[in-house]
Amino acid sequence: TEVSPKILYDLLEKDFLPIVAPIGMDENFQSYNINADDAACAIAKAVSAEKLAFLTDIEGVYKDPDDKSTLISELHLSEARKLIEDGFIGGGMLPKLNNCIDAMEEGVSRVHILDGRIAHCLLLEIFTNRGVGTAFLGDKEQKYYTERQMNLASSITECTQPHEETCRGAAAAGAVLTADSISREYITESKKQTQINEAEQALLHVYNRFPVVLEKGEGVYLYDTDGKKYLDFAAGIAVMAFGYGNQAYNDALKEQIDRLIHTSNLYYNMPIAHAAAALKKASGMERVFFTNSGAEAIEGAIKAAKKYAYTRDGHAGHEIIAMNHSFHGRTIGALSVTGNAHYREPFEPLMSGVRYADYNDLESVEAAFSEKTCAVILETIQGEGGIYPATKEFLEGVRKLCDAHGALLILDEIQCGMGRSGHMFAWQGYGVKPDIMACAKALGCGVPVGAFVMTERVAKQSLMPGDHGTTYGGNPLVGAAVTKVFELMEQGDILSHVREVGDYLARRLDALVEAHECLTARRGVGLMQGVVCTKKVSEISARALEHGLIVITAGSDVLRFVPPLIIEKEHVDEMIEKLSAALA
Repeated sequence: TEVSPKILYDLLEKDFLPIVAPIGMDENFQSYNINADDAACAIAKAVSAEKLAFLTDIEGVYKDPDDKSTLISELHLSEARKLIEDGFIGGGMLPKLNNCIDAMEEGVSRVHILDGRIAHCLLLEIFTNRGVGTAFLGDKEQKYYTERQMNLASSITECTQPHEETCRGAAAAGAVLTADSISREYITESKKQTQINEAEQALLHVYNRFPVVLEKGEGVYLYDTDGKKYLDFAAGIAVMAFGYGNQAYNDALKEQIDRLIHTSNLYYNMPIAHAAAALKKASGMERVFFTNSGAEAIEGAIKAAKKYAYTRDGHAGHEIIAMNHSFHGRTIGALSVTGNAHYREPFEPLMSGVRYADYNDLESVEAAFSEKTCAVILETIQGEGGIYPATKEFLEGVRKLCDAHGALLILDEIQCGMGRSGHMFAWQGYGVKPDIMACAKALGCGVPVGAFVMTERVAKQSLMPGDHGTTYGGNPLVGAAVTKVFELMEQGDILSHVREVGDYLARRLDALVEAHECLTARRGVGLMQGVVCTKKVSEISARALEHGLIVITAGSDVLRFVPPLIIEKEHVDEMIEKLSAALA
C-alpha cells in the first residue's frame, strides 16, 4: 500500500481539511471497504505525522475490558506488545493497537486512542495538559508545542463553538484559538517537521541544526517556510557580505551560467583572470590560487610554506608554529594547525611538525621557534576561538621573528577578511603584510570559493606545476562571482560603511554589556564582534531565533555578530532590541 502525501499537502495549503473515505475499488470496479485504522496509520507514516489519533467509542485501552478502573492513560510500546501477547487485547481494539505500534516504529512521534464521545476530545488532547484516553509513548518522542501554545493550552477547558468563538481561558490571555487556526498551525508544523525529517534521513548528521527551514532572503532578512522573518546577524557565518537578493550580483552569476560554468584548469578562462587581478589589487600581493573553500586555502598555504623551505634548504622535515584556540578548518592539514584538542584528537595522528604558542603572547611564539621552523600561521582576528583581535605589538613582533628566522608569515583572513574589519583585509589595519594569506567566505558571497595568495618571492620558490591542483577551483562561475564582489565593494564604499556602522555596533554592544549582568565583555573589530556571556550561549541563540533574530556563537561563551556588511544603524538597534528580549 502506498500513500501520496503531495495530494494531502496541496489540499492543506489551500486551507482544505482532507477527509479520506477508506474505500477501494477492485479490477472489476467493485467497491470494497479498507480498514480505517490501517488507512489512518498508512497516511500518518507517509506524512511523518507528529501525532496520530484514533477515535473510538470507549475511554481508551483497558488492561481488563470488564473493569473500567483499569484504563491505561500512558502506554509504552513494549507494554502494548506485552498486552497483545498476553491476550488482554482483542476485538476491534486489536487492529488499533497494532497500528499504534506500527506508526510509532515508523517515526510518528505520538499516538493516542481517544473517546470520540467526549465533546472536543481532539482539542482537549492536543492543546491541553488534561489528558484524554490512552497515549502511546516511544523512546524518541518529539516536543511539538511551542512555549506560547502550551501557556495558552493549559487554560483551555471547553470550546462551545470552536469555529467562531473564543475558547474560555484563551480569551483571558487575549487570544482566539479556533479549530481553523489550530488546524493551520498544526498542519504547518507537521509539514515543516516532514521537511526536517526528510533532510535528517538523507544527510550525514554532523550538524546540530536549529529546527528552522529557511526558504528565501531579502536584504538583511531571511524567511523560513512558515513565512517568519529573521534579522540576520550571522550572514551564513560571515559569508553574505551584501545580504540577500543583490540584483547586480545575481545578474552577473546568471549571465555567466548562461555563457560557461566550468572548463577545468587545463585551459584559460577570462572570468578567473579578472578575479585574480581584482584580488591582487585589493591585497597588494602578487600570485593567486583559487580553491573551493577556506580549509582548502589553508591546505594550499601550508603546502606552499613547506615547499618554499624545501626548495631553499634542499630537504624536508620543517615545522610550523600555530596558535592555541585557533581554528583553520576541518581537513587533516588544517586540523593539524588548529589549536583545539577537541577538534584534533579523534583524527590523530595528524600532520607532524606543529608547535603551538599562545595568541597575543610574543614570548610564547619566540620560545616555539627552532631551526626547523618554516612558517607561523595565525588568524589576524581569531574567530571560532572567541573573537580575539591580534594586538598591534603582537602582530608586528611575529613579523619580525619570522624575518629573523627566515620563516614565512601565513595570515588566515577567511572570516575576518573581505571588508569585515573595515579594511579589505584585517592585516592592512595593522600595516603588517604576510607572505601568504588565506581567504574565502565573503570572497564569493555564497558561491563556494577560497584562495591563497602569496608574494612573488614565495611563488618563485614554492609550488610548481604538479605540486598542487584542483578540478573545480577557479572555474568561470566563481570567477564571475569574485569579480563582481570586488566591484560592488568599491562601488558601495563598503569599507567606510563598515567602519561607521561597526563603531555604532560596538557602542551599542558595550551598552548592552553594561545593562546585563550575564554579559561580561565585548571584543572585536568592525562588523566582527563578540560578547562574552555567563549564560549558555547556545540557549541564548535559540531564544533569539524565537524573537526573529539570527545570531551565532563562538566557542563556549561568546555570542558572535558577523552580519551582512550592508546593515544600517537601524538594523543594529533592531538587533539590540531582539537580543535584549532573548536575554531577559
